[in-house]
Amino acid sequence: PVDIAERPTAFEMGVQTGEMTDEGALFWTRYSGDADTLELWVWRDSTAEGAVLMAHRQPVGAIVDELYVHERVSSLAPATVYQYAFVELNAMAEPVGRSRLGRVRTAPPPGTRLLTTAASTTCVGTSNEMARLARTPYIALGNMAMASPDMILHLGDIIYNDRMITLQEYRDNWVRNLGDPGYQSLLASAGMFATWDDHEVTDNWDGETIDPARLAVARQTYFEHLAVRPGPEGRIWRSHPWGDSVEVFVLDARSERQPS
Repeated sequence: PVDIAERPTAFEMGVQTGEMTDEGALFWTRYSGDADTLELWVWRDSTAEGAVLMAHRQPVGAIVDELYVHERVSSLAPATVYQYAFVELNAMAEPVGRSRLGRVRTAPPPGTRLLTTAASTTCVGTSNEMARLARTPYIALGNMAMASPDMILHLGDIIYNDRMITLQEYRDNWVRNLGDPGYQSLLASAGMFATWDDHEVTDNWDGETIDPARLAVARQTYFEHLAVRPGPEGRIWRSHPWGDSVEVFVLDARSERQPS
């Protein structure tokens, strides 16, 4: 897979994984190319020198709004590091391009206790556009990626959408921010468990007074641009066990509270 030419223009937001379990993960990309077929390849190193063991190679199930890919793979081994890429095929089923390479570790199974490394971040960016440009690329995120953590924990304010109103404005802002080289390096380096705070919607928003249409657009674009799927009734909160070492509780301390 490494020998296939990378096509950054077709995969301008790189790749992500999330919802890691002891049997798989959710794989994500934003695809704007024109290949006849788009496949997800997942592999790991083989015992043979220089060889890899392909764990998954299938066409993606659907591309939502001709852009967003969320592909669940549930056939992986526990506590194992995999590499992956989205691969473009031509009409002859020949690989002609790919996304950047990603890395993900599946969770250990119940009953195991393994040393776990997490990279954590929050409040990445600013609502001031000039200040945002002055602070990018996010070098600290790129440095975190080089540590090859087992998981990324994002504690909220993934981006700052304070002045966004329409669906297209929110989408464009996600592309501008998550397209940052530091962000792309981090999100490709490990799977992420994330929550939101206020700035994914707007500064200090109140669930009792915010315009429902604006909240709906913000919520839609949150799930479009991350390797996470909404829970029942669109909820954010959930928990993710990691063997007997860790359990990650994802809280929603913004939309689930009532200031009154």
